[in-house]
Amino acid sequence: MDRKNKAWSTEELDYLRTFSEFPDGDNCIMVAQYLNRTPGAIRTPVHKLRKEGVHTKLLDKWTDWEINALINMNG
Repeated sequence: MDRKNKAWSTEELDYLRTFSEFPDGDNCIMVAQYLNRTPGAIRTPVHKLRKEGVHTKLLDKWTDWEINALINMNG
């Protein structure tokens, strides 16, 4: 399923908000896989949540695995 430029559903945003505030060990890559989105696509709504005053923990620190995955995806 191609998700490029597809609008975020309310359910997806609710899920992202929950895991942004309380990641419970999940990271950006895991959330992206669950939502069938790219890690980069996850960052934009998380930054919007931060601008709205939501304290998000999802992007506080990238793991080495996430950094390497992004480097490999970027080619």
